[in-house]
Amino acid sequence: MTTEAFPLTLITERNLLYYRGAGLTEQVTGMNLVKQEEILHLNPLDAGRLGLAEGSLAKVVSAYGSAECLVRVGNGLLPEGAAFISFNRLSSSELFPHLTPSAKAYAVRVERMGDRGQR
Repeated sequence: MTTEAFPLTLITERNLLYYRGAGLTEQVTGMNLVKQEEILHLNPLDAGRLGLAEGSLAKVVSAYGSAECLVRVGNGLLPEGAAFISFNRLSSSELFPHLTPSAKAYAVRVERMGDRGQR
């Protein structure tokens, strides 16, 4: 599934803090305070190889498009070569063009971004 251009497997799942997708939850002010950003979870070895640290801004790129995320470096429970993200807020982005069973795993690359979202 992965290639030289897209070396990581992005595993996706719905965020359980959202009720029936982001559409309804986005309208509840208190819920927006709980989950304000999309988080990309990485294995510490992958994060180090990519030059990413906890809280870094990264661009996740698939064959379909891309999205910006904050990085969370895990404790090693996520296997090397895998990344994880919930897709509720990103479901209308170019990164996830179709929410089909194939959206459970994508081949992606992760790019480090600068302070102002510049690559």
